[in-house]
Amino acid sequence: MKTQQPGIDARIVGIGAYRPRRILSNEELTARADRSDDWIRRRTGNHGTPIRGA
Repeated sequence: MKTQQPGIDARIVGIGAYRPRRILSNEELTARADRSDDWIRRRTGNHGTPIRGA
């Protein structure tokens, strides 16, 4: 059963996506932070971190 309420009109007008140009590897991250690659993978599951605007 479909019910419509008067005065309510909504629609999707677009969608988007962003793929960063650069991925910060865990090795690069370990050089900046005092954490090991193993620690990063266990805590976050990340193998790399996207860098926006790079």
